[in-house]
Amino acid sequence: MKNKAKKSSILRRVFFNSIGEKHSKALLSKYLLKIYKIPEVVIPRSLNSADSLLIILPSNPIDVAFQIDTILMLTSKFTSAQITLVCEKKASTLLSSLKVSNILSYEEDQKQLFTQQWKSLCQQIKRKFDLCIVLDKTPELCQLYLAAKSGATARIGFGDGYNAPFLNIQLKNQSETANIFEQNRALTQLLGNTRQKIKWSVAKSTLKDIEHLLKQHSISQNSPLLGIDLPYLLSTFDKGWIMELIKCIKKDCRFSLFAFDALCAEQQTPSWISELNLKVIPQLSLPRAAALISLSDTIITGKSTLFAISTMLSAKNIAIFEKKDAKYYENSKTYIISYNNTPDRNTIEQVMKFLIKSDYKSQKKNNATTVK
Repeated sequence: MKNKAKKSSILRRVFFNSIGEKHSKALLSKYLLKIYKIPEVVIPRSLNSADSLLIILPSNPIDVAFQIDTILMLTSKFTSAQITLVCEKKASTLLSSLKVSNILSYEEDQKQLFTQQWKSLCQQIKRKFDLCIVLDKTPELCQLYLAAKSGATARIGFGDGYNAPFLNIQLKNQSETANIFEQNRALTQLLGNTRQKIKWSVAKSTLKDIEHLLKQHSISQNSPLLGIDLPYLLSTFDKGWIMELIKCIKKDCRFSLFAFDALCAEQQTPSWISELNLKVIPQLSLPRAAALISLSDTIITGKSTLFAISTMLSAKNIAIFEKKDAKYYENSKTYIISYNNTPDRNTIEQVMKFLIKSDYKSQKKNNATTVK
């Protein structure tokens, strides 16, 4: 019986893949409208009175991290509601401390219509919610299908295309270049939230632990700390570019330089990093990584979880993005450097220009404090 169901799932996936997303969307729309009798437009009851809320999150951990403020806003607004989050398994570690009723996770390779995990998710949420919010700017068809399966009378999400009956309240940013922060504000305004912006901080005990860790690794705090998001650099840039960047920093700046190691055991630091005599801080939990960011003057990062944490902490960071992503993550606390396709010597020069200026200001400030 299980083999029969598995074969059926595979055949359906092959069929939907062969007809393309546009036709798949149209076919699933007809199916949902017939089976569930979902009208294309529903005037929902007061959103404030929802007893059960489903939040479908993006699969990329960085985008999930930037939605934590939104989730906290929703939990503070719907205080008596049962709240369920759906997210990719790796991203679920970012959400473990949130006060929600349930977190349903899936493997990245299972994020497709009719895979076993996705079918299971659909069964778990089927017709159980009053309100569903899809927090992905460009939701995939399987996420939209999950929203429709929830049975929520109000299904809110972002997009410009034809998404009924999957979504019936669609948020559209006035600007095509709207970033993730503007996107979240649009949702906040829709729900009429008046909550003040959250100010993130790190526990004093965690800061003391990290200060002790820095001493263990002989990383001096007498000079401003400069942290490098090594896992991001290794996953994005080649060996020659990384080595050139680190050599330039050591030659032209007076920072106490260190690197963050991977935040998960699946990533491993290559042996050639030892050639650079770079002090690498071993795997840290998210709270300890946040403490290290708080103690640092500047972080060099990009499209990663560390970038999201440093932004939430209002820390100073240099973020190196591919041009197509730069606008989406732009914010006042970040110096963004963008590149086309692959970074080059010019990208390194832009990083160094900012660091030399920052180094000069830090040294000037320290000298003024000493004289005083």
